[in-house]
Amino acid sequence: MRTAIYVDGGLFTEAVRGQGMSMNMDLMSLVEHLASGTKVVAVHFVVPEFPKHPYPNKNRNQKRQMEEYAAQGISIVYCQPQVIGSIFVDRGIEATITSKAIVDAFADAFDRALFISCRAELIPAIEAIRGIGKDVEVAYFTFADAPVNQLGAVANRQKTISIDEIVSRRKAGPAPYEMGSPTSLSGQAPRLDHNG
Repeated sequence: MRTAIYVDGGLFTEAVRGQGMSMNMDLMSLVEHLASGTKVVAVHFVVPEFPKHPYPNKNRNQKRQMEEYAAQGISIVYCQPQVIGSIFVDRGIEATITSKAIVDAFADAFDRALFISCRAELIPAIEAIRGIGKDVEVAYFTFADAPVNQLGAVANRQKTISIDEIVSRRKAGPAPYEMGSPTSLSGQAPRLDHNG
């Protein structure tokens, strides 16, 4: 079975960092593991690009990290965020993932789509992809204050990403103190704005 993977880079980054972990990881190893032994034919990491102004350091650090993921064979897809005052809002991710996944589905580029996200705005895309006979799986973290991934209700199946699965692929940077728990150390989901 051929699997194409669509990573919601905004939410994934917030969740990893919000749990005290590093994004400096072997991301390809993680997504291949989540694909459960199927043949991974494409991995798309969709992320809002930090603008150089007013975020020159974040822009530089993000570019460096995305270059490392690209070297692992991951396709980096940038979307343009919105900066309201000094608040960074990751608009456009759901539209970018939706359009890419639906075009790929109709081009028969995969048998199964794996969405690494919990963004409810992806529900219509999942329904459309399943509607043409493709298999859809979703994977994301579980938090004490957000125990249900709404995407699981419309996908063929869902799985939970554990802290251990992230930490075991860490190249450098912080790791949480408690291993073996699928939730953050506080048991709370990160409180960052990810409105689409």
